[in-house]
Amino acid sequence: MIYKVVTKYNKIDVADMITGLFKFSIVPMFIINEYTFNIGIELILVLVSVFITMLIAVAEYKPEYQAVKTFFNWILVFLGVLIFIFAFKGFFSHVSDAKEVIFWKKITLEFLLISHFPLLVFLQIANYYEQILIRIKIKSKLTNKFIGKIKVLMILFKNCKFNKTKLENALSKVKKNRIVSFQQLDNMLDENNTSDLSYFQ
Repeated sequence: MIYKVVTKYNKIDVADMITGLFKFSIVPMFIINEYTFNIGIELILVLVSVFITMLIAVAEYKPEYQAVKTFFNWILVFLGVLIFIFAFKGFFSHVSDAKEVIFWKKITLEFLLISHFPLLVFLQIANYYEQILIRIKIKSKLTNKFIGKIKVLMILFKNCKFNKTKLENALSKVKKNRIVSFQQLDNMLDENNTSDLSYFQ
């Protein structure tokens, strides 16, 4: 479910998250959590996945890189399938674990997955912030320095906070306009500001 939220942050809502936690997670996620790679390999896979996701975000912005975007999407699919197959292979190799009480205690804990909901919401919001930062960086130098990134994040939080609709609108505006100053960004995201920003495009 975390993978789905990260890769489809703009196409998933709260209901999807809650449904997904129970629909796909109870048994499959238990198996994947229990019978998967060691921590070293998992960390590498996470880093690779994050890096590929960032490349996809950049490729999405430039039409000439659509083939690259498709290629990296398939790599992510391959990684997901690889993890799934490896986990279930490990489960069937240790199917006798089902005879142990500890096995059933662990799987019962999976019903507490609803507690992951705040994390999913956070990841979705964080992805919006990240995508907006990436697109601003592509079109301007505002985020080249650390202090610039902080200022942009503060402006985003001031105008959007954790509101998905506002963040979606902000992302759309950033895609369409070239941001040349922090004030312009603030004015553009301010819902009470109706000035025309098309000349910045």
